[in-house]
Amino acid sequence: MSQNAKEANSKGLQHSFLSKILKHQNVALFLVFVLYMVGVSLVNPRFLSATNIRNLLVQVSITGVLSMGVMMVIISGGFDLSTGWLMTFLGCFLGFLLRDFGLPPWIGIIIIMVIGMLMETFMGFIISRTGLAPFIISLGFQSIYKSFTYFVTGGMEISLQNKMEWLNQFPMGLSSLAYVFITISIILFFILRYTRFGRRIFAVGGNANAAFLSGIDVKNFKMFIFTLNGLFISICSCMAVARVNSSSPSMSTGMDIDAIAACVVGGTSMNGGKGNVIGVFIGVLLLGSIKNSMTIMGINPYYADLLKGIIIVGAVVLSNFNGINTKIKKMRSDKIELVTAKK
Repeated sequence: MSQNAKEANSKGLQHSFLSKILKHQNVALFLVFVLYMVGVSLVNPRFLSATNIRNLLVQVSITGVLSMGVMMVIISGGFDLSTGWLMTFLGCFLGFLLRDFGLPPWIGIIIIMVIGMLMETFMGFIISRTGLAPFIISLGFQSIYKSFTYFVTGGMEISLQNKMEWLNQFPMGLSSLAYVFITISIILFFILRYTRFGRRIFAVGGNANAAFLSGIDVKNFKMFIFTLNGLFISICSCMAVARVNSSSPSMSTGMDIDAIAACVVGGTSMNGGKGNVIGVFIGVLLLGSIKNSMTIMGINPYYADLLKGIIIVGAVVLSNFNGINTKIKKMRSDKIELVTAKK
């Protein structure tokens, strides 16, 4: 092979490799995140300061862990609207146990983890056995958890008097809550990418019938995914209580929607069978940085919700662009055939 041919072949491979990278959804999302960070830092240099970056990681850590559990549920073909209120109920119940019964924190944590997993297992059992819409079932459970929360707290905040401060330490200048988020993300990344269990999550969400024919117990598997989500929610409730040193009915306001938004923005398909940890991780950081930057720049926080809503709608449309385009083409084809038949 001549030198020119080798150079041409090398350039072709490089172009193909670069093109493949740029087409990857996570790369596009990462570039959007970087451009947003740089743009805001030009307006307010304090945004990229080490102190604010640490604050940002702490602010998104709870939503981040919640997003990882929600991502697994969505990939497996499920949906859960009750995560926020279950997290609130568990956090308030933990405060209730520590304040009124004087239990050691570690015993209280074990109790709420068991309760969280049992609650989600029960909901997963109903969804997997009945085939009813997860949206409706989880909406019903959301109302139940809300009622439980106000029954436990009476609508009042429960002070923990620094009983959970050991969970919110700052090794190497970064809150332990951020370490929990990063560690869980890394573990889940390897589980979904390199284990049989991870591949089964995608298989069940992508095509439940095919997964069943391949030997997977789809009903019990889906129920188990909800159980795992209950564990993640329980961890989030402990993190939230430790961060503010109290429990209140408003402790997780908006986090459930933020978690779903991070999944959608990160490329998780609402139809199931598609999603990845890196995309959700970046999505969490992007949505968190929007709220954080607007606070720093003194912009009305309601604009953060407006921008978040626009991003969610845009992400959903883009993620389903191929399907929408196919439907439009089919409609046009059917219309042409109908016109031809009339003639």
